[in-house]
Amino acid sequence: MFNVFDVCSTNAWQGLKYRELLGSIKSEGKSSVFSWVEYLWEAYLSKRQRVIYVEKVRPPKELSGIVSDGDYESARTYALDRSIFGSYQALFSQILSTLIVCSNGFKLVWDLCSVVIGVPWTVYETFVLEEKHGFNKQTPAFFIKDQMKKFLLSQVIMMPLIAAIIKIIQYGGDYFFIYLWLFTLCFVLVMMIIYPEFIAPLFDKYIPLPDGELRTKIEELASSVQFPLYKLFVVEGSKRSSHSNAYFYGFFNFKRIVLFDTLLEESERKKVKELTGSDDKPESEEDAAKGCGTSEILAVLAHELGHWKLNHVFKKYCYCTDPNFGHVCSL
Repeated sequence: MFNVFDVCSTNAWQGLKYRELLGSIKSEGKSSVFSWVEYLWEAYLSKRQRVIYVEKVRPPKELSGIVSDGDYESARTYALDRSIFGSYQALFSQILSTLIVCSNGFKLVWDLCSVVIGVPWTVYETFVLEEKHGFNKQTPAFFIKDQMKKFLLSQVIMMPLIAAIIKIIQYGGDYFFIYLWLFTLCFVLVMMIIYPEFIAPLFDKYIPLPDGELRTKIEELASSVQFPLYKLFVVEGSKRSSHSNAYFYGFFNFKRIVLFDTLLEESERKKVKELTGSDDKPESEEDAAKGCGTSEILAVLAHELGHWKLNHVFKKYCYCTDPNFGHVCSL
């Protein structure tokens, strides 16, 4: 995907032309220009995708006999609703950010707190959009507790982070933006390491996948592609959403695979509940019927292992360095 920051960071001559073009604009204006170019490009891509959601009302012939018309329509309307919601939210955030930067309103933001601004959007997404499509499982009490955890955790992380950024700017000299860019890269890398181990368990329970056919098949799949599987977990995500997912994390020979409990069949979910001692209310017939068989879960994991085989995580990390560098250089 084209990104203006790629151009600026990989071609010195073009970067010089950008500086000449924007040289007379204040740093606030430069930052806003970069931000708006990025936003407009992403908005254009989202608009193209929404057109597809609107026009493609029937499953493609490749999915004939695999996905029913009803399931396809549910997925299509859900994706369309999320895309529309995301477009409004992105526009609101972009305008708000521009007003804050151009009006020197940083102090006001600190006083008001961005969490308060974002809460109405989160409430709508959870209790209106997700509820409409049958995905939300959160109660108001669970939601409030979750938001409080996120707020407190963000304060613990952001205060030392901002202090470090200020020090880098103060003592970095004329090339502070390079040091700041390198610092942000290191910070992101550290967060990639500590988030799944120490932060994610604060919000959801992670337990080892019980022994059985599913665990054996997953270990065989990982071994067949030389994936260095270290641990295999199930995350109890059913208290928050009925969405299903699977992912891996970890570095070198310490890779972990995580399955959402909503991905499992009823028999496997019962094993998980026995291990966690969960006293949740019984599942409805509709929820009990959900879940994937062993072969389907293996197909999902094969997709995830494909990301590992093709080094997509590392490539995405490297790709993200260019926009970060562009934003820092615009300061």
